Amino acid sequence: MNYAKAHRYFDSQNRKEIRDTALEFSITDYTGKPNCTAVTYTFKQGTGEVGVDFKGLTKDRCIQNLRNSLNALNKKIYGKGYKDDEQLRVFPVLERKPGERWHYHMAIENPCSNVWDFDLLLRKTWKDTYWGYNETDIKHNINAGWLHYITKFENRDDTFDWQNYHN
Repeated sequence: MNYAKAHRYFDSQNRKEIRDTALEFSITDYTGKPNCTAVTYTFKQGTGEVGVDFKGLTKDRCIQNLRNSLNALNKKIYGKGYKDDEQLRVFPVLERKPGERWHYHMAIENPCSNVWDFDLLLRKTWKDTYWGYNETDIKHNINAGWLHYITKFENRDDTFDWQNYHN
């Protein structure tokens, strides 16, 4: 079975594996300087008119929407014909507290020399997706505490997204 499909959603059996993966995810560049950005993307909860053509948000739609955003981001950074080894490094966790919006917490590699250029790219590619909502939080040059925070898995719906993970 495909590794990503076998580990599609978080469960208590693979919590240690996810935490170990977080430890392996380097947040520094080759010189040891912090080079990752903390990103929180929030989702629209549904589209269309209730009772007519309303489409609600699901975990699968969240995963697909992030994939679309990351594909657009990789194309803008590496060009149209980018290869798998040229993708940005991403450590994504999908969360939803009861009664709140779905959202992603991520650590993502910053390939730009100017953090503000990267900030604008992140915001634009997310806002241009179908489910992207205006609430976006971005912090640059994060430390390992961010990876520890996003792998807390406090809620039933918390999910490590193996499909969009890239190291």
